[in-house]
Amino acid sequence: MAKTTPKTLEQKISETKARLQMMENKLSETKRKERNSQLIAAGILVEQMFKNDNSREREEWIYATEFHFKNNPNIHQRLISMFQRLQDDYPASMASPPPPEVIL
Repeated sequence: MAKTTPKTLEQKISETKARLQMMENKLSETKRKERNSQLIAAGILVEQMFKNDNSREREEWIYATEFHFKNNPNIHQRLISMFQRLQDDYPASMASPPPPEVIL
């Protein structure tokens, strides 16, 4: 039977720590991908809602952006740019009538 030396144990500990780090990295990557897909879906929802809203409701979206992201100019500017693009592509006069009320 092979004798376990302190050096062998240290090497096994080091290898185990490296495997653990790899597994933690994989878990973080999986969580990040899930969050990114959720953010994309939320962005699609906001676009659809904005496209179908009338002028007053669109102003509320812009007001909410100003209110919630006044201290984060990066996100604020991205949202304002998105709303401007949607406004240009889908004028409020093209907005669909509101859907029937849905009770959740």
